[in-house]
Amino acid sequence: MHTPPRRPFRVVIDLNLSSCTAQNHLRGILRFARERGWETSIAQRREDGVRGLDPRRLEADGVLAGRGSPAGLEHAAIRRGVPLVAFDARVKRGAAASLLCDNASVARLAAGHLLSRGFREFAFVGEENGIAWSRERLAAFRRELAARGLRCAAYPLLPAARRADLAFAKADLGAWLARLPRPCAVFAAYDIRARHVLEAARAAGLGVPSDVAVIGVDDDPLLCETASPAITSIAMDTEDAGYRAAAALDEAMRGRRPAEPVVLFRGVRVVARASTARFVGSDPLVARARAAIASPEAAGLTVAALLARLGVSRRTLELRFRAETGTTPGRAIAEAKLDRARDLLRDTALPQEKIAAACGFCDASHMGHLFRRRFGAPPSRFRH
Repeated sequence: MHTPPRRPFRVVIDLNLSSCTAQNHLRGILRFARERGWETSIAQRREDGVRGLDPRRLEADGVLAGRGSPAGLEHAAIRRGVPLVAFDARVKRGAAASLLCDNASVARLAAGHLLSRGFREFAFVGEENGIAWSRERLAAFRRELAARGLRCAAYPLLPAARRADLAFAKADLGAWLARLPRPCAVFAAYDIRARHVLEAARAAGLGVPSDVAVIGVDDDPLLCETASPAITSIAMDTEDAGYRAAAALDEAMRGRRPAEPVVLFRGVRVVARASTARFVGSDPLVARARAAIASPEAAGLTVAALLARLGVSRRTLELRFRAETGTTPGRAIAEAKLDRARDLLRDTALPQEKIAAACGFCDASHMGHLFRRRFGAPPSRFRH
């Protein structure tokens, strides 16, 4: 007997697309939807801020819903037996799967980057309303530092009325930053908050990164690249997590238990920019040398050029550099070039010849030889 073809799954997606994180989640979801032939509808905000999706008229085979979804959407899905993947730690009971952030991975990357810069004074500026994931990032960051005998100050949560007064909030944050010991490294809960720190520091007469270094989370180019100085941030695997969340929903719609009932998105790397381009150490000469090597403009830097910039002899720099870091300026320059090449291989489609030129290698063959020795795989295999 002929079996009629099954119609495509109808899936409702409701995410707060004002955030870079949700936009990346959506890219991953839509990539999966295209592969599986889903029919998707995306709830949008109207100008009055009310979403246009009525949960009482839910007609879907599955729902992907994030924090701030219309009242009752998640519960309507659960009540009607419609598989739900909830992008919110508060909605677990009855959901087929949850998508949550591994905040420990974020804090680990932030701490590692700032410690590698030599900082020993730290502070945290959380999400304005003290939301749970922000508190988790602070707790994990403090654990990372405590393991090394270090402490972290935290900007206190303002009363709601004061948070609404933007001028007061900025002045209060600036005054708090000015009271911190210097130089201090500030971990901001996310990129918007990192911009707040940058603006408050500037208003308080503090230099970034000379007095206060700043790192954010999400690597939102609109926020990070347009800031002055540009903001160092932690890139997340949010698009991949959106794809995996959609896969979990697909399994649930087929009547199967998702293989991944809790989908975690994690921090994957630090995208270093000018807001943390400072090295703190007992030797100011070595700190200046390390900052020059880490600068994005240093692709073609050589030891000779570094010596000329610093105005010292090769022997002086090598002795003091090795005493402070355990390595030589030449090796540090080579490793910085290879790190830039790795990032370009991962984040762009540039051919290897152009990457080699951009990173200061004489040719792609030379880059490939050093790359294989450093990372254990040739550039072509790393990219794939």
